[in-house]
Amino acid sequence: MKIAAIDDRAVLIVDGTAVDIATASEGRFGPDPMALYDDWEAVAAWAATVGAAGDPLDEARLGCPVPRP
Repeated sequence: MKIAAIDDRAVLIVDGTAVDIATASEGRFGPDPMALYDDWEAVAAWAATVGAAGDPLDEARLGCPVPRP
């Protein structure tokens, strides 16, 4: 599992696509990358079920998965 941020939104990198986590989880997890770590076990379990249903990955747009200390 790879987590990143694009435009300050948490994304899951799956098979060359960037899956917006807030959208794909239907709001279960928000767009803030930092908030994912508050409920990491649930995020990890959910992420294991996600397929490549995102936008094509543009690595130049990737941001840090932990954007703030």
